[in-house]
Amino acid sequence: MRRPSWFLKGTRKLLALFVVGGCFLYILKFHFGPEECDRTKMPYVDLDRVRRAQQYASAALQEQCRPSYVRKEMGKLFAEKYSMDISPFVRKNINEDEALFKYEPPFGFHKFLDKLK
Repeated sequence: MRRPSWFLKGTRKLLALFVVGGCFLYILKFHFGPEECDRTKMPYVDLDRVRRAQQYASAALQEQCRPSYVRKEMGKLFAEKYSMDISPFVRKNINEDEALFKYEPPFGFHKFLDKLK
């Protein structure tokens, strides 16, 4: 099969070589550079901030859970989205709503009825 007579002649051939060469150099330069493979540099971490975060976390874990505080804060933060009466988690009698036990978690408590009692 013969190529057409106009296929990559003269300046078109030169332009095509420059474009392909430029793409090749772009790939080599930006994707295989030494700065990407340098694992010896460690990012700066403020040790005082880490220490304060650890102290705050350990103090929060030692505190006792206060449901009234959580209810009040959730009401403040999510006033239009959060309902104080989330029925499956607030009511003491869980046997009234059988729809809760039709589906598996996270939508229901299927196979967990005996554990919840």
